[in-house]
Amino acid sequence: MVFWPASLPKCSIPQGRSTTYARSAREFTPDDGRPLRRVTRSTADKIFGGTFTMTTAQLADFWTFWNETTNHGVSSFNMWDPDAGANVTVIFDSVDPPIAETVMRGRHNVNLSFRVVG
Repeated sequence: MVFWPASLPKCSIPQGRSTTYARSAREFTPDDGRPLRRVTRSTADKIFGGTFTMTTAQLADFWTFWNETTNHGVSSFNMWDPDAGANVTVIFDSVDPPIAETVMRGRHNVNLSFRVVG
């Protein structure tokens, strides 16, 4: 199993951390009457993430991990989930590459979301 690189921050900064669950129901609008809701999955995937502050070297490690190890964000990997207090198997919540914002020389903020898959 692939693990989140040890050279990268283990968790996001507390101010930007979020947790939610993927919707496991869908709403349908019939020709007549009120919208109907149906459960489409028996579980709702947990989604967590936030802002990760990285040095320039860490950002380079992250892009290597994104591009090569996870095949441009597609493959699953293990990482620490602070809510669970344990390693969990995740995928990036989006296949769109994250945006790294330079906040000062040598410091970058990257917003990342992860979907727990195991």
